[in-house]
Amino acid sequence: MPFHKNADQHGRWKHTELTIDAIKGIGGMFSLENGSGRRFLTRSDICLTE
Repeated sequence: MPFHKNADQHGRWKHTELTIDAIKGIGGMFSLENGSGRRFLTRSDICLTE
């Protein structure tokens, strides 16, 4: 799915590949629908580009 971020966020994360999954569990600030038993898990890898 496409993921949108603003220009300021892009400046900070432009060399990072983000993977955002929806998994079982209790979420925090970025949880899915409250009480659904699902949460987001974000992973990142640094990309070295020229």
